[in-house]
Amino acid sequence: MNYFLISRIIERIADHAVRIARNIANLVDEKVDRKIITAIESASAFALEIFDESIKAFIKGDMKLADSNIESLTKLASLCEKIVRLALRERSAIAVSIGYITESIRRTGEYAADISECVINHLIGK
Repeated sequence: MNYFLISRIIERIADHAVRIARNIANLVDEKVDRKIITAIESASAFALEIFDESIKAFIKGDMKLADSNIESLTKLASLCEKIVRLALRERSAIAVSIGYITESIRRTGEYAADISECVINHLIGK
């Protein structure tokens, strides 16, 4: 059952990767503030790190790592809020695409934390 749940979560993360790609395509010909790009890269890397660590926690059966991943969502939320604040200074079309990208990055981290929750629930069930 855990494999099924985790595969569904990974599928949702992939859906958000597609949304990110589509919205980045909207920005290719736009002049976007370098601070926003840097912040998006940072938040995206952090969300992927949470995902990576959640998969490691699943494979290793590591409850402490799983718990740490869940706690790291606070930092990701903060990074995403910073991006949104920066995006509000941009033209509306640019700001909307950045908002969608940011939301998908945040959701990726949250889904990764869901994997960690599955790990904890599985280990407690043992």
